[in-house]
Amino acid sequence: MDRNTVLQNISNKEKIGGIIWVVISVIQLLIGITFNWVITILGIWNLIAGLTRISDSYKIEQRANNIVDVYEKSLTSLIIFIVLNILIGGIIGVIGAIYDFTVRSYVLDNRDVILGNTSSSYNSNSNKYEDLEKLMKLKESGALTEMEYEIEKKKLLR
Repeated sequence: MDRNTVLQNISNKEKIGGIIWVVISVIQLLIGITFNWVITILGIWNLIAGLTRISDSYKIEQRANNIVDVYEKSLTSLIIFIVLNILIGGIIGVIGAIYDFTVRSYVLDNRDVILGNTSSSYNSNSNKYEDLEKLMKLKESGALTEMEYEIEKKKLLR
């Protein structure tokens, strides 16, 4: 997959994530107005977050150089979002946070493409067998466990 395709996919995923948070916030607002004002506050917060994500989704290509950093640092905020939604807003907010984890995973899995590092040793066919030999030596020397070796070998042979 090329960089533009990955960035377009991220943009689409961000739009979907924003829509999910807007829907969740509307449900939370309805529940909050009916039962609990604290849930209303969480609904407003989630509405703002959802609308911001939809707006930001159009700027993904412009932010491409720092987008990997943003997603690498987002783990703590995602966990806070899950905890707040569970404690204050109920399980419904967890759906949005789970989707956010999948978007984060997609970005991090494609970091080399986003950053333009397509010439890394794992992506170079000419060095594949040399790299496989290096992995084997690392495993034999005890620097890699069997599991680590298998994971790296699978990455290499893709």
